[in-house]
Amino acid sequence: MNKRVGLYVNARRFICRDCGKTFMETLPEVDSKRRMTERRARWIGPHSLLHTFTSVAEEIGITEGTVRNIAHDCCKRLDKSQFAGIQCALQSEFALAGAL
Repeated sequence: MNKRVGLYVNARRFICRDCGKTFMETLPEVDSKRRMTERRARWIGPHSLLHTFTSVAEEIGITEGTVRNIAHDCCKRLDKSQFAGIQCALQSEFALAGAL
């Protein structure tokens, strides 16, 4: 049941004629900040609050830094009054990892 699945998508790359900047085609259900599905990013956020970033990263085969960044984005969305203890714990983990 817990099988890793990889998706290979041919996305078009565009170049702006005005500024020359290169950008990728926007794909539905793909997290715009990361190369993963939105579903995976939504799963990582809550899991990173219950487990270490490293264990979540190893479980799904991504870097610890990616998990840390998703956890940070997840914490921004949480109601700070309800999750103050979690936020403090995450800030400590970020500081240990040198992310602050």
